[in-house]
This record gives sequence, C-alpha cells and structure tokens, in this order.
Amino acid sequence: MTTKAIEAGLPVLVEKGMAPDWASARQLLATVQKHNAVACVAQNYRYNPVERTLAEGINNPDHPAHPGRVHMITYTQNRVRPVPRTLTYPFASVWDMSCHHFDNLHAWLGPMRAMTAFSWGADFSAYEHDNNTAAHIEFANGAQGHYLHTHDAARANVEIQVHGERGALVHDGETTTFNERPIEQFGTRPIQPVTLEDAHGEADLLRDFHAYITQGKEPGVSIRHNLETMAACEMMVRSITDGKTCRREELG
Repeated sequence: MTTKAIEAGLPVLVEKGMAPDWASARQLLATVQKHNAVACVAQNYRYNPVERTLAEGINNPDHPAHPGRVHMITYTQNRVRPVPRTLTYPFASVWDMSCHHFDNLHAWLGPMRAMTAFSWGADFSAYEHDNNTAAHIEFANGAQGHYLHTHDAARANVEIQVHGERGALVHDGETTTFNERPIEQFGTRPIQPVTLEDAHGEADLLRDFHAYITQGKEPGVSIRHNLETMAACEMMVRSITDGKTCRREELG
C-alpha cells in the first residue's frame, strides 16, 4: 500500500514497523529514492516527553542533565501481555514493538554496529514463538548497551539508565533524574529531578511530517533514517537465529 501511494505521487506516513522484514524495508527505501518521495514512519515513541527529554539530555552538551560521553545504556521494558492477539508470527515482538525501542536508541545514540541477542518463552506462555528478547548492543559511537523486552512479565515496568563521563541520566518508569559522576570509590552525588520536555507525541510527529511535505525538512522518522531501526531489528533476528553476534555490515 505504501509503495502504491508513493508511485501515485502522494506523501506517505506509514505505521511502524515500516516493513515486515529487512528485504522489504530496503525495497521500500529504494522506491522512496526512485520517486524522490516524502515518506515517514509513525515512530511516535521518540516524540513522548520522557524520550524527548532523554534525547535532549544526551545530545545537548549545554543541558543540565547532560551525562557527557555515554559509555553504557540499559533499556528494560517488561510488559504484561499474556494474549498473543496478532503477534502470532516468528519474532513478532521484535518487528512490532522492539522497533519502537530501537528507534529511541537510534535517536539517542546513533546507529548500532553489532548485536548479540537471545530469545525465550515461558513454559506457561500462550505465545507459539519466543516473545521475550535480550541483547548486548554495540553502537557506532563506541557506547555499549543492554536491552531487555518481555511480554510474559507479571508486572509492567520500564527503566532506562544512561551512564556517561559526566554523570547518569535515569528514568525509572515514574521519574527522570540526573546525578553527577562520583570520582571516589563507591561515592555518590545528589540525585536531581529532571524537568521533562514539552512534547506532544503523535501531534509533534504530524507537525514534522507536515514540515517535510511543505518545507522539505527531513525528520528523524523519514524512511531513510528509519532503515537503521529496521537494521537493528534484523540484527536481532539474525543473531538469535544464527546463535552469534550480527554486525551491521553483514546486512549490506
């Protein structure tokens, strides 16, 4: 449907993930480039207040909660989702939900260069295929990440920790805080609340899409940029399937 709309000369906003697999994602980008099309992906998570605040803190050196050069990030989301509904195909949790998380990570730290991933299912789960994943991620900028996403959790929670040369920027599911990095053994520093950015989710996404159409300002959710999110999903799938680390250059 997206390809047909592009070929008809229309600007397109497609739901996440922008394609059901890596080959289709690359083909869609080729279609966009062939027609010089305006096309974006509805990756709305990056437009939410917490995610926008983390992006600003990480990437703006003048932000009071700037952690400095990041060496480590942990990203955990446990979800209480016992009914598969439409997530009945292999790696559904990756293509349907991890694409949001990987888009956030890409917005915060840039592209990933390698991933070592694992998957499992609980013996009581109603899911036919594994719907819980974990990964060690290497980013192109040198940062390292630990990622965990589950659907078989008994309590929902999200936690994101960003540790850098200057300090730690942490969201615990309820509050977002910052502390400077201690320099003494087992030291601590005061934990300071971080004011969230004024962000409006999908409304901001639509403003960026409109600006792309009317002013040519390409946003981070364009098809071209979102290909790296799809690459992260594909690295996870290949790493789990092959039982080894998958590197970005292997995808072409």
